[in-house]
Amino acid sequence: MRSAISVFRSQKLSVTRRVHEMNMLSPLLAFGLLMLATAQAPAQVPIVQKFEGHTNVVRSVALSRDGKLVLTGSDDNTAILWEAASGKNLQTFVGHNNPIWSVALSRDGKLALTGSADKTAILWEAASGKEIQTFLGHTDAVCSVALSRDGKHVLTASSDLTAVLWDAASGKKIQTFQGGHTSWIYAVALSGDGKYVVTGSYDRTAILWEVASGNKIQIFQGHTNQIMSAAFSGDGKQVVTGAWDNTAILWKTATGKKLQTFVGHTNWVWGVALSGDGKHVLTASADKTAILWEAASGKKIQTFEGHTGPVMSVALSGDGKHVLTGSEDKTAILWKVKAAR
Repeated sequence: MRSAISVFRSQKLSVTRRVHEMNMLSPLLAFGLLMLATAQAPAQVPIVQKFEGHTNVVRSVALSRDGKLVLTGSDDNTAILWEAASGKNLQTFVGHNNPIWSVALSRDGKLALTGSADKTAILWEAASGKEIQTFLGHTDAVCSVALSRDGKHVLTASSDLTAVLWDAASGKKIQTFQGGHTSWIYAVALSGDGKYVVTGSYDRTAILWEVASGNKIQIFQGHTNQIMSAAFSGDGKQVVTGAWDNTAILWKTATGKKLQTFVGHTNWVWGVALSGDGKHVLTASADKTAILWEAASGKKIQTFEGHTGPVMSVALSGDGKHVLTGSEDKTAILWKVKAAR
């Protein structure tokens, strides 16, 4: 009888000890699981504003220099000017009869420029939505547009294999860039000083042109698929191109030397942007993301995930603190760039 009681007491003590150990372990286990979940969860990128209103693909986006205004161009044949902070529709630009493939906004936000598959480009007064000038002369779709820093010149690129520089006030052609590409010119950019133009083509090359003469200065070769976008650095010393080979390439403008290749997207690169100081590259991809890169090293700084369709276009604010994306999901999103560590 005493032996049985001793065994019972021993078992009771053992169970009590195990219960105590379990009670001690539970908070530690819970904490460990919490830490594991936190470590595995991707960091959420702050969305500042989402712009909804288009009824088709948002193919192109632009930001005013101060980041207060957003311009979007869509396959619904319209462009919309938005207040960045509130997401309010300030103006809708109606005038094209085919999809708008490219938009640009003057640095002060007073002028909006649109290029369309209807073979025209239109310069608008941003505040009123009034047409200032229509640029006629291309024989096929206007795929890309750009504005000079002073707003006095308009640049267009077309699937008719030409790019044209126009006088904004009169609508007259100043210079035509042709005879260099063998397929659609889908991308165009104008250097800050207005002296050079870069074009990107379905023929997998980009070309640097001198504005004064219209002559080819440099050919950038290295992409293995169609070039869909191009941009200059603020000082014009670097050019970035994005292509359907899933990469972007940073080039030295003067020599055509490849400085860096940005590899990380899992689908076509549609859009690119380059910070004014040339230190950061931004890319938009059909993989539904945009990526901010360190230009010198090619290292990823931040990935922007949130769109439900391919990201077609990107823009960087003048201070580099915000990123704008436009997507096939019919929306545009303004994101906050994380602070440098």
